[in-house]
Amino acid sequence: MVIPEESGADHQDGSLAEQFTAPAAHAERESISAPPIYFGGGFGYGESRNNGVLDYIKTLGHDTIPSLPDPDRRERNNNFMLRGEKGSVVLSRMQTLRLAGTMNPDTVTSHYQHERAQELILTLESGGYTGIDAIFQSGDAINGLEVLYERPDLVGNAILAYPAGIIKQPRFLKASAGVFRSAWKARPPDDISAENNFEVGDDGKKVKREFGASNFTVAASVALTDQSHMLSEIRSRPNPHGIWLVLGLQDWMVRAEDVIESLQSPNDVDGILITDKPHGISGRKDEIHEWLKLFPLMKEAKAAREAGMATATPLASRVRFFGDISQEKQDELLTLVSKVGAKSNNP
Repeated sequence: MVIPEESGADHQDGSLAEQFTAPAAHAERESISAPPIYFGGGFGYGESRNNGVLDYIKTLGHDTIPSLPDPDRRERNNNFMLRGEKGSVVLSRMQTLRLAGTMNPDTVTSHYQHERAQELILTLESGGYTGIDAIFQSGDAINGLEVLYERPDLVGNAILAYPAGIIKQPRFLKASAGVFRSAWKARPPDDISAENNFEVGDDGKKVKREFGASNFTVAASVALTDQSHMLSEIRSRPNPHGIWLVLGLQDWMVRAEDVIESLQSPNDVDGILITDKPHGISGRKDEIHEWLKLFPLMKEAKAAREAGMATATPLASRVRFFGDISQEKQDELLTLVSKVGAKSNNP
């Protein structure tokens, strides 16, 4: 196959947050989804750590799909394809980091991430899977978006958690600094109690970070990839996927404000869950429970669309907060989200 062408917190009285309440209480239940769940953790996650997340999800009563195996480090592809008005060109990683800023391409696609997307497609096909629920975190949101874009039949609903690849990154050095700063903050933390951390073993030891390809291969794909057009195009199709974003206010790799500002339309996503966390789930049980509540919401929204009963609602009414986020910060973020609707009304 070729790389596809471009085609909740309490609300105070009188606050802006009060105007945009979370979805109805009946949606708060944590119902078990019928489709199996796939998880790709991206930066800092290899096969065994991904499967550790899936093992915990399985204890909650969900069926799961095993993680992709780690790639052979000797065969990883560090090239990138850049596309623009004058066509496309394939460059090495070093050429891309030198030239991407001056060439100003429309899209930058990591061959490593493209190959991972194709591997996931083949895995789902061979297993007879269609319409699965998926969680694509960090760098795996890059290959996850490509799967949604190229094979919409394979995934029904997706959570893009702390997602790389959907915003235009700053210049490489600044983007790389954000990647490694986030990786440091997202290391297995000491401030999560053992009772709330599914990555703590019976021996009391926390799992270590993993890099399925190599530190720099994954970091470069995160820092250089730009496929920001895909999300809006995916959601503009008939009967689109259900998609929720999970963004973290301590995420220096994929800043929450930058992702919100990059959205082209309120319809780009079903909703946004904003946490007070750094990049990545890092074993937090309470947060993964919040994530799993989003799949029933996506199914309800999709059923309403299919029945012709969906009503247009402001994106700000589809924002949830999780963690210690001040009322002032909530209002600030909701104001930023509200501008997405204004932007779509005034192209």
